[in-house]
Amino acid sequence: MDLDDSPVLFAHPKQRVLLKVEPGRVRLDLEFGFLSSAHDASLNQQSDGAGFSVLTIDPSGQVRRHWRRLVSPSFEPTDRGTLTHSLELEVQSGETLWLETDSGDNGNLSFDWVYWSRINLR
Repeated sequence: MDLDDSPVLFAHPKQRVLLKVEPGRVRLDLEFGFLSSAHDASLNQQSDGAGFSVLTIDPSGQVRRHWRRLVSPSFEPTDRGTLTHSLELEVQSGETLWLETDSGDNGNLSFDWVYWSRINLR
């Protein structure tokens, strides 16, 4: 899928995307957001928000959430368009690194048309 000529990964909640990474310190630069049609009042369709997260999961299934952002473009104009976030985290031996989307604080999946783009690991 493309958004303004940039490739994106459509990630309607609940989705997890595995990122291959070696153990150690990692810097992750992300772009993410909602398709504009998910908050178009003229179409009588609006998402109530969705969450974007970065997590690691160890071999026993224990989850560590390193970052989460609730995005609500229908109600918060600054949440519209492509958003960015950067973080540094430590990936332990045996852990896997994941990007996750969720249905937001209300648990409503309607119109949660979200994407990840320009995922950069260093």
